[in-house]
Amino acid sequence: MEGLAPCHNLRAVTLRCSWPKPVTPAAIEKLALSWPKLEELTFSAIWLSPGVSRTPITILEDLALAWSETLGVVSLILDERGQLPSASAVRGRFKKSDTIWVGDSFLPKDRVLPVAEFIASMCTTTPRIFAPGSEDFEGNWEAVEQRVAKILHSRQTSQ
Repeated sequence: MEGLAPCHNLRAVTLRCSWPKPVTPAAIEKLALSWPKLEELTFSAIWLSPGVSRTPITILEDLALAWSETLGVVSLILDERGQLPSASAVRGRFKKSDTIWVGDSFLPKDRVLPVAEFIASMCTTTPRIFAPGSEDFEGNWEAVEQRVAKILHSRQTSQ
């Protein structure tokens, strides 16, 4: 990856590994310094180990802080467990959030609303949320997308 660091005009990156580790805020900060114009970021894994390779969903806020103006497509496997910040505490905002690919990210039904509120707090438009390969949770991710759309619509009509 360091060999690509000087490529400051990079617009799309796919990082693929066989034993992924969770993406950290420090890693995002480092990538943002190297690639300030990034529009599409994919973290892909050949093999997944539940609980080991999943990145906390709160990393989306770090992505929004790093590339608020440019990042439109994000693809990574997320872990929705843990405390989510309140909407008023979220600092990052995506201005161009087109698509969030969550792969086979787990999402129990009781987490749909808090996850939707968290995602909506960072977006100005409703992103398409795809969960291919997540048959057990795909419907829950669709519910998140629908809820995000409702939250954003309500926010826009009340302004």
